[in-house]
Amino acid sequence: TNQIIQDFYFSDSGEIEEINFIDTQVLTGKKYIYRVNAVNFVISTEYTYRLPNTTPSGETRVAQTAASNAGDSILVTKEEADENQYTVIEIIYDQFDGTPIKATVRKPDGTIAVIEYTEEEAAELLQEKESEINSDGKQENKEEGTNSPIPGPTALKTKVTVLANTRFNIIETPFFEKTISVFDKPPMFPQVTFLPYQGKADRISILFQSNGGSVKEKVERIKESDREIHNFMAENQGKEITDELVFGNDSLPTQFEALVLDYLPTSYEDFKDSAPLRTNATGKTGFLSFFIEPNKQYYFCFRAIDEGGISNPTEVFRARMVSYSNGIFLDMEAIELRDFKVRDPMTFQKLLKIEPAFRQRNLSFPNIDLDNTSPEELATFYSMAPGLDEFEIGHSIDRNPLTGADPGKVWDKNFKLRIKSKTTSKKIDINFKFKKEKKLVSKPQKEVVKEIMKLQKEIRKATGQKEAPAAAVIGTVSGRSGPVIRRDQYGNAIDEAGNIVPE
Repeated sequence: TNQIIQDFYFSDSGEIEEINFIDTQVLTGKKYIYRVNAVNFVISTEYTYRLPNTTPSGETRVAQTAASNAGDSILVTKEEADENQYTVIEIIYDQFDGTPIKATVRKPDGTIAVIEYTEEEAAELLQEKESEINSDGKQENKEEGTNSPIPGPTALKTKVTVLANTRFNIIETPFFEKTISVFDKPPMFPQVTFLPYQGKADRISILFQSNGGSVKEKVERIKESDREIHNFMAENQGKEITDELVFGNDSLPTQFEALVLDYLPTSYEDFKDSAPLRTNATGKTGFLSFFIEPNKQYYFCFRAIDEGGISNPTEVFRARMVSYSNGIFLDMEAIELRDFKVRDPMTFQKLLKIEPAFRQRNLSFPNIDLDNTSPEELATFYSMAPGLDEFEIGHSIDRNPLTGADPGKVWDKNFKLRIKSKTTSKKIDINFKFKKEKKLVSKPQKEVVKEIMKLQKEIRKATGQKEAPAAAVIGTVSGRSGPVIRRDQYGNAIDEAGNIVPE
């Protein structure tokens, strides 16, 4: 309304550099305009120039450096005034260089006339005046001047009386103006204490306490609804939202807020979708209790709220209620927010390996008893490659002689491996199945075989061997009756020298 509510005056001096003033009569939430004016005490001098001229009737007129009050008097020349001996009433001088501008004269019949001096006449009068002053040496300061009927060739000597009056002035000038909103500073982040319940693994409480001190930092926005509050806070401090704001507990908090996640956050932005849990403050403290799932990690951050705005969040806390057979306890720590980086997978092979036993994966030959066979028969057995139906994977474990079924073998069966933590009682289930498959190696390309044969020849030549090494002869594949056919490891028919022969 621009209505002046109150005036305050402060004395100043050359030794005072700063004046601190606290206005204790303002109201919270109101806007005030403070206009600061400098009150200057000025001592000045007012000058009045008086030119005394005595007329026949004895009256005295004063010539000032202002416009003549002669009104619409008749204009006459200086020559006419000199010839007719008009009486000079007043002379108007230029206030800067003292040059005569005009003169008011009285005619013998009593009428008033005005002389306007030309530049030559004004220069001549000024020169005569200076000559008279120089001849006298010093102009006396008297109330009355020399009585001369007219200015002109006659020796007219005029003395001007200067009247000086001291004036005391008080001048008020604008110095400073600012619009101020009276609001509290936004609060500091609260102090929190996690309080578990004895014998309860599904419940936890938080004790809030108002934090002391003051800090200057940028606002940390979590939710979109924070934008309006942060703009309000910045406007109250006369700053932009990107500037650092002052946080401090200059008043009691009204509420405390908790934001909770059940996954690891990488920044405060991750809490934007968390439903805020708020509790009213009682003095400087607050209390909040809620239910949780045992043995599950939760992540918390907290804020305080008052009339001045909302605080920045606390650090992020990781907490869980650990419940196992030996008891219940709270596992809690403050964590550092950082971007999650994908790491190379870590294998579990050094600590855990799942594979069939050697007896389960070893080859068995049911058509021959290797322990009760003559050396000749063994030599014949080892010299030939068995057919796919002449061997099995795994030895007999619990074979039924009638059905041939062996429930002791692990092949083509579903298994579950459960790993349980001794500390947290958490479990990991691994489902797996062992499969077996017989494959007949297909005949390789002849180009590859030729390269192998060439390499074998070079080896024999370098070592001085005349026959192909035993490693090159795999065995025979036949019906165990008829001629023996030599084959290499790729299934090709070869002669005694190891060369491939057509079948």
